Amino acid sequence: QEPNLFIGGKNIDGKQKYALFSTQNFKQLTDFVFNTWVTTDTIFTYDPESFMETVTIVESPMFYRYANLYSSNPAEALILRQGSKQTVYDNFGKMLVPPVWDSIGFVGDNAAFYFVSKNNKWGIIDAKNKLIIPTVYDTIYKHAEADLFFVGKAQADKRIKYALYNGKDKLCTDFIFNSGVMETVIMFDMETFEEYEVPAVRF
Repeated sequence: QEPNLFIGGKNIDGKQKYALFSTQNFKQLTDFVFNTWVTTDTIFTYDPESFMETVTIVESPMFYRYANLYSSNPAEALILRQGSKQTVYDNFGKMLVPPVWDSIGFVGDNAAFYFVSKNNKWGIIDAKNKLIIPTVYDTIYKHAEADLFFVGKAQADKRIKYALYNGKDKLCTDFIFNSGVMETVIMFDMETFEEYEVPAVRF
């Protein structure tokens, strides 16, 4: 499918702002309300002759989140930064999720559900912006195959224990499980510059 949107930038009061435009008729679909943030990537280059490793830090501005903590970006939606919040638009320029969340991530490879956070607490909303899982958990993992979630809360000893949540806004168990993750990988959050452990294998 050809893209239905393009994003145009404009200098407004000394700051670069962005708006969505239609590729069909070039009509401006939103105001210039989206802003950038800087992402930092570290590139390691290895010279097989000298056995030397070169480290290069690359910084680049972004106005939408093409990769996020939990999953890849589906083709039918964009996560955009508006002020200090994030918002979601479909590929026709219609707002799906208003800019009320500190961070947003797609659940799976479609735009039906979203991980959302506020004040470092996580929950899940659907495409109609209805809370499916309230934003009270320290972390949430989607089951690899079933319509289930593991929601985590820090206990008195600061260890996170997990409970099982179904996909229909119901907590099914107490907080009695360890993560169940046999292996983790370290991910880098491009906004906060913090590192997070995320599961590398299914529960």
